[in-house]
Amino acid sequence: WNGAYYPYIMQQYKNNHDSITHVNATHIRTMWISMIIVALGIIITFYGMQPILILLLPTHYHKALTYAPTLLFGQLFLFGSYFANCLAQFHRHRYALLIMLSIPASINLVLNYILIPRYGLAGCTNATLISYMIYFIITVLYNRFLQKKDAWMPRSSPPSHTATADTVEARRSRRCRGA
Repeated sequence: WNGAYYPYIMQQYKNNHDSITHVNATHIRTMWISMIIVALGIIITFYGMQPILILLLPTHYHKALTYAPTLLFGQLFLFGSYFANCLAQFHRHRYALLIMLSIPASINLVLNYILIPRYGLAGCTNATLISYMIYFIITVLYNRFLQKKDAWMPRSSPPSHTATADTVEARRSRRCRGA
């Protein structure tokens, strides 16, 4: 995903900076559609394939199958988070990204401390799922915040972090002059 779609959406944001809210709305729609397709794929494939997996896998792996759906759905929310935080990455909100990731990571530590002694591996997988869900919710909310901010602050030029040939040449010229 990151190798193919991420550069595409960054280029879309850059090329359409005047209509970034429209580009982002389309991007978020793509996120929801992708997540629904992946969720259906998890449900159909895992539960449809479980009898086959039980036949194919050694007996000592059978218990792990009970944790697989929780972990797979956790990955689904992490997948959605990658979509939702693209706008923050485009705007280079590094500290916001750090905070958005630190909150669920901290919650995961606390939940692991609470749940693992009581529920064992199930507590660990549930803590991971909850943390990924929280991360997803935070990134979606921050994306909405940025989208509203972009809607009332239209740009007449690309964001400052997108260097053009003129700005690169101007910087070189200033360095050569010692300015």
